[in-house]
Amino acid sequence: MAIDEYKKLGNYGLHRKPEYSDYHKKSQYILMKDDVKIAADILLPIGLKHEMRLPSLLYQTRYWRALEPKKILSKLMKHAEDQGGAVLKFLVSHGYAIVMVDARGSGASYGNRISELAMAELHDSKDIIEWIIHQPWSNGKIATFGNSYAGSTSELSVISQHPALKVISPRANEWDVYTDILCPGGIPNYKFIQKWAENNHLGDSNDTSRFGIMGKLIHGVLPVSNDSDRTQLKEAVKQHEQNADLLHFYDDYTFKDDPFNALGEAITQSSPFSYQHLFKKTQLPIQSWGSWMDACTADVVIRRFLSVDSIHQGIIGSWSHSGRTNGDPLDGLKFNKKSPSKALSYPQQMMEWIRAFDYYTKDMKTNGWQEEQRLQYITMGENCWKSTTSWPPSGTKINRFYLAENKHLSTKNSSQDVSDDHYRVDFSATTGTNSRWQTQMGNPVFYPDRRKQDKKLLTYTSDPLEESLELTGYPLIHLLLSTDHTDGAVFVYLELVSPDDSVIYLTEGQLRFIHRKISPTNEAPYTMPYPYHSFLRKDSMDVIPGESMEIIFHLQPISIRIPQHYRLRVAIAGHDEDNFSRNPQKGNPTMTISRGGDISSFIELPIIEQNKK
Repeated sequence: MAIDEYKKLGNYGLHRKPEYSDYHKKSQYILMKDDVKIAADILLPIGLKHEMRLPSLLYQTRYWRALEPKKILSKLMKHAEDQGGAVLKFLVSHGYAIVMVDARGSGASYGNRISELAMAELHDSKDIIEWIIHQPWSNGKIATFGNSYAGSTSELSVISQHPALKVISPRANEWDVYTDILCPGGIPNYKFIQKWAENNHLGDSNDTSRFGIMGKLIHGVLPVSNDSDRTQLKEAVKQHEQNADLLHFYDDYTFKDDPFNALGEAITQSSPFSYQHLFKKTQLPIQSWGSWMDACTADVVIRRFLSVDSIHQGIIGSWSHSGRTNGDPLDGLKFNKKSPSKALSYPQQMMEWIRAFDYYTKDMKTNGWQEEQRLQYITMGENCWKSTTSWPPSGTKINRFYLAENKHLSTKNSSQDVSDDHYRVDFSATTGTNSRWQTQMGNPVFYPDRRKQDKKLLTYTSDPLEESLELTGYPLIHLLLSTDHTDGAVFVYLELVSPDDSVIYLTEGQLRFIHRKISPTNEAPYTMPYPYHSFLRKDSMDVIPGESMEIIFHLQPISIRIPQHYRLRVAIAGHDEDNFSRNPQKGNPTMTISRGGDISSFIELPIIEQNKK
């Protein structure tokens, strides 16, 4: 093995070995400045010497820090109470204390929630960090980490501006809550939000039915250690009855600046982008994670990389939301197959967390971490990791493909063939319940052969590729479009047609017509790598039946090697039944796509040119 082999992504385990074999746990309440009691578990290595001091990893969750298992489950499984117990054991074994916290108004914590990621919750980080550094086992250095919601609490811990916070590692979370999860393209992501809100309500009520049959093996959320009769837990759950119903604000949610809690505040205050200036002020380093196939999380990593002025290393794989299963559409993944990701195995991913934590909280300065701005990403279809210090990557060329006659996707625009294609929206069209939007519920991300669905859509297909090509970046769709209704939305899918005519989903984008206005990029609240739609009420544009509209928006970014002889396909829909709200809510609209001539409809694809000798 080369002496520096461990410095490569995924190889830190060749160098860094565990220090402990297991952990023990105690739990207690931590008192916030406003006297709200927050439930916390403290995990320490077994065998930790009295004089030893450890850095701490803080994990703040909305989904119960730990379960209270029934006896049969405890007998069957060690650390049965800890969700992700194997992960916690892995991290503690490398010489870290872990503090697992129930967010305010959830789990066994007291308080209530006027909205998700409300300011009171976000300010709790400072009090918790202050408590940690005064514990006898603490070395005074802290990292925050987490996936999904806990990824957001990790990133938002920057609000504390606490000097003990040395590095954060948010994973698979949102940068702009409106565009990234609530309303991608201005269209409510209703099916996911509905399920998510229902599960949160059950959790806040200490109801185990959200776990399905496994719920019968669980009493509920774990009480703190001195609450043997659950008196304090019952008091906390009683306070949760005042939690706001997310769907109450979401049902009629349209614009980014619409109120999203009882105080009339907009969702932007819960979005990490609102605090990007604090990274410049504190110079807090970031290691962030996303996936080409998981909602908007790859887009999040890229926008954060372009916007935040501090050390940032972004890692984009092809995982499901959990990071444990593979979503590469060219990897032969079958439905529900628990195939480990070839991008990086989960243990390798955890070792990369530890690499960042070691560097900043243990002063291990020769462990391969680089203090720089860098994106590392996998190109699907070839399972090859690549690295860039700029975006778009060097060598990117934009290739334009036009929507042409006979449903052809052509590299040439016809000045003669000026015509229209009409599409009656099929509201049964769907990308399914294992889509990039529903992997956020823990499902594997998987798109079956799209042939059947494409019969419901308006499609344009290219000739077979004469050679393979690498597509890396944001596809951008330009449509000249009209509708016969006063509202509507368009969904655009980029797909592949294989030599055997199977249809493979690659990526997608969507836009509600009222949000079609493109605003100046210098008005955007962060760096935009694509045209800026503000989604603000002031920028709304009426939809006049029969009037042509120029619709321009990005598709989710992707990096994939497309094989020779495959064909590219653009598929256009007006709805995604299993994922998004319907627009318009009533009627059977027909969209008209204009093509050819001086103003045409086309898609721009970012291609990485190969070096040809």
